[in-house]
Amino acid sequence: MNLFCNITKWGIAMAACAAMAACGSDEPSPTGGEEKGELRLLVSVPDRATRAIGDPGDEPQEADMWDRVSVIATFPGGQEVEREVYIKSFDRADYEQLPPYNGNEKIRVVTMDVSEGYAYIYGVTYNTAVDGNNLEKAIQACTTDAEVRALTIGNDYADGMQYSLPLKLSVATGYYKDADGKQATFNTRKGASTGLPEGELPVVRLTRLASKFDVQWDAADAYAQGYTDVEVTGFEFEGTSAGRLFPALNANSAALTPQTLTFVNDTEISRRNGRVYHYAYPDGVTRPQLHFNISAASADGRKEADYALAFKDAPAQASWYKVNVTIRGLSASGSYTIQLEEN
Repeated sequence: MNLFCNITKWGIAMAACAAMAACGSDEPSPTGGEEKGELRLLVSVPDRATRAIGDPGDEPQEADMWDRVSVIATFPGGQEVEREVYIKSFDRADYEQLPPYNGNEKIRVVTMDVSEGYAYIYGVTYNTAVDGNNLEKAIQACTTDAEVRALTIGNDYADGMQYSLPLKLSVATGYYKDADGKQATFNTRKGASTGLPEGELPVVRLTRLASKFDVQWDAADAYAQGYTDVEVTGFEFEGTSAGRLFPALNANSAALTPQTLTFVNDTEISRRNGRVYHYAYPDGVTRPQLHFNISAASADGRKEADYALAFKDAPAQASWYKVNVTIRGLSASGSYTIQLEEN
């Protein structure tokens, strides 16, 4: 086998998230002390992705275009509450009028009227112009915590629309976590211990939902080995037709409907040396595959092979997977599977 691959995973850096380091005990937080039936929290929305790791595949249009944010508090487990799900939504203009945290415009203080009890807290940004605003309709229809964590979003979100990529990237999600990064409930009872330092509020950080799959191939080494007319004629991305808004909470859920997208190389240069990238919403379960169709000629005749590059784990939200493929020839025709290991 003369195909060498490596995969590197990076988290897509968010400027607003870096600023949240100020939420520790080193700086004063807004006063807690919510009134009975009132929840106060900090919500961090993502800024445009930074280029701290020098990604030449980033496009200028990869900017945030969300115009709506919904904050969701749920009270699962049969608690004595008025209802299990509370939702407060803001247009972007209204959200940006909320009090900023320590002058940081990307972090706002949100107040919700809720019951007293132990609440999970979620957040979602999106654009209401997409798909008849069905995402907000789905959010508003939730009546249980199980329905909230099971919310899905089609991987065709914003397809065919102007600015389809930034609209797709406008979807960001997150939920309240403990110090270990695990989902946790927050005690909304007045005067009760919240588990946080005195005066601090719960923080919900939203990060881009879509994962980026960035594939680059180079067949130059194959020519040095005596091969001629080496081509990557196309490849397929085998994933799902939809993702989940909270994929990390669905690791034990059933996989969503599979979907295969085909990318065809129709230029001679890109068949030898090229790059393409694709965005998809993960479902928390499915491990995607990349299928390469490679053709090469040598003294032994022309050979064709299909390589399936299989991800070891389900993709993480807001991660960038850089796959580098070096083609040095084809030892034989056929189909092969290579498991991608993260660097």
